[in-house]
Amino acid sequence: MKYLCVLFLMCLSTMTAFSQDDLQVVDKVMVYSTTAEDARYTYTYDGKGNNTDILIEKWYDNLWLETGRKTYTYDAAGNNLTYLYEIYQNGAWEDSERYVYTYNSIGKLLTSIREKWMEFVWVNYQQITNTYDSEGNQLSSLVERWVNDKWEKYDEYTYTYDSKGNMLVKIWEKWEGGLSAGAYRYTHTYDAGGNELTTLNEKLVVASWENLSRSTNSYDLNGNQITSLYEEWDVDKWVNSSQQTSTYDLTDHPLTWSQESWINGQWVLAQRMTATYDDKGNQLTYYYETLENGEVTKASKYISTYDANGQELTWLLQVLTNGELVDLDRKTSIYDANGNTIEIYYEKWENGLWSNSNSSLYFKDEKERSFYYIGYKIEVTYKGISPVNEEINLSGFMLNCSPNPAEDFITLTLKPSEGFEPSEGSEIQIYNTLGEMVISGRTGRDLSAPINISDLPKGMYFVKVGGETAKFVKN
Repeated sequence: MKYLCVLFLMCLSTMTAFSQDDLQVVDKVMVYSTTAEDARYTYTYDGKGNNTDILIEKWYDNLWLETGRKTYTYDAAGNNLTYLYEIYQNGAWEDSERYVYTYNSIGKLLTSIREKWMEFVWVNYQQITNTYDSEGNQLSSLVERWVNDKWEKYDEYTYTYDSKGNMLVKIWEKWEGGLSAGAYRYTHTYDAGGNELTTLNEKLVVASWENLSRSTNSYDLNGNQITSLYEEWDVDKWVNSSQQTSTYDLTDHPLTWSQESWINGQWVLAQRMTATYDDKGNQLTYYYETLENGEVTKASKYISTYDANGQELTWLLQVLTNGELVDLDRKTSIYDANGNTIEIYYEKWENGLWSNSNSSLYFKDEKERSFYYIGYKIEVTYKGISPVNEEINLSGFMLNCSPNPAEDFITLTLKPSEGFEPSEGSEIQIYNTLGEMVISGRTGRDLSAPINISDLPKGMYFVKVGGETAKFVKN
């Protein structure tokens, strides 16, 4: 199932795997960041793509000084068992927080416990408990916080599915002080291909469910979403809010997207986007406009170049300023002779010069595993291992974000491919386009709990879950 809008924004290039005796896997990644002070993060990986530790350093008096480190352990199946965060102070490493995870026999996350180091002892902070049906579909998720020396309900989720594993109903209930503080219900329908046709959002008021909003989608024969209508409940009737329309080329590349708002009884164009591609399907340009009263008020253009193997070399962002497009940001990627990413750096045009600027930086290895970071520069080193002697996790995942664009809540879906299941208990992180983390949390494997984004300013955001990323627009 394919989604509208920013699905095709800044599309990742398809990396070409080269023939070689040893498989090249990521060994270390150096991430350089600049905010109030310069920082450097060193990520170390095992031969299966699992991040085993992160060393955090800050730049003081012309020296890199260690300030923090994160350590991860895994079971034989690659499930994350523990996470420990330590800080370096007074000449020694000191505990800060840790997570412990347990799984069932098929690798589904059963429990997640978060603890904080306080006054020389570990203190409970939050725990998550999940249940599943015989097909591995998550049935419930209970989030509890440690309050007054006991676990207290914080969030509770329940799910039901059809015979194909499509989620039919999701109920989210908030708890405060041991009492229910409100509940929401999301009901979905699907076509024969598993594409979502409708979503109904309701809120529990007293003892009955009341309508809030609904969306209706349509698709072409290839499963590409071509229209989406969003409506809101007004007292006793449904009222139009917005609608989106997309078109695609013969190879299913998104060509255009538009969004209209319902104003004074008529549809008014609010946003539109267009994309172009080369003969290999690489996205060359992406142009986005915001309109008010029929006039373009904002515009941005993304321009990419590629090497002969289809790997993105440069990416340039231009914005409309005083009636013309001017440079704002750019990203440059460098590869080794085997086609592996070895360096990416991001810059912003300021005062007539290109200068370092934090942003989301990501790449994929030969096995299509995604690596995602926030900073202005990353340096990647690899190590060769024998595919015969090493067990390699070949999983490749697709992280979906819906609805997209969204206003109040988003739901994430991480779909496994080739029969593999993604690891879970991963941290969810949402970043703005400046590379600033604005929301964080942890989740179970199916990521089905709604995420409240109502307090975020309008704009584009990046969602990171483990090694997977997605983008969405907040309206």
